[in-house]
Amino acid sequence: LHAALPICTVWTITRPLHALTATVRRLTAGDRAARAAVTGSAEVREVATSVNAQADEADRLRAQEAEHSHLRAAAREAGLLIREHLNASAVLAEAQSAVQRTLLPDDVVYLRLVEDGQLTGRVGQDVAQTAADDAVRRVPEHTPEALHQLFRAQASLVVGDIHGVEGREFARVYSAELLDLARASGIQSVLVTPFGVGSDLLGTIVAQRLRAGRPWTPAEVDAVESVAADLGRGVNHARLYEAENRLVGDLK
Repeated sequence: LHAALPICTVWTITRPLHALTATVRRLTAGDRAARAAVTGSAEVREVATSVNAQADEADRLRAQEAEHSHLRAAAREAGLLIREHLNASAVLAEAQSAVQRTLLPDDVVYLRLVEDGQLTGRVGQDVAQTAADDAVRRVPEHTPEALHQLFRAQASLVVGDIHGVEGREFARVYSAELLDLARASGIQSVLVTPFGVGSDLLGTIVAQRLRAGRPWTPAEVDAVESVAADLGRGVNHARLYEAENRLVGDLK
């Protein structure tokens, strides 16, 4: 009996270690689904848990990089489509469609334009406007200074949960009235990215997410900001082209 105890002890340690070693080899060989059984002594269980955690983190990073690659490619494609047009209205419509179709297909995307310091027309549909058009008309139409600050900083307003503490930042940029309207309309999160040229703010890309529990990812924000940069240049170029054509027509 005494002779059997060391053998039993060795067996209970070495068998989990062999299994753990096999799992590590499978992961190293590219088997991403491999996970270690958390069994054996406390030390072996701790190592197995650590191996599984590292494998899960590697999967998360791979998925994140795949999302970045996909959205970067989609943003480049959107930029090419935007630059094909020499009419400002067509540029704006193409940008709204491209972001909605290729970057954020499950969300509501529209553009808000800025002219002479006023928030003017929309390109695309705003959920809040659809739900309560009269209330939207009561919201002040001046361009908030916070939007100019975002544009100068080349940053976006990223609100992951408009019903939580982050909603205060939305109210700071816009207004408490617009925050209440967005909440009442079923909007869960908002992404606002200004676009323009030089120091001139021309408008914003606005994305509204209606499903809770899906915060904006860095890849999504980067892709929308990339499109916003192309959009600002595209709108400016198209407007200059249109002005030149009008001048030529007047001269004729």
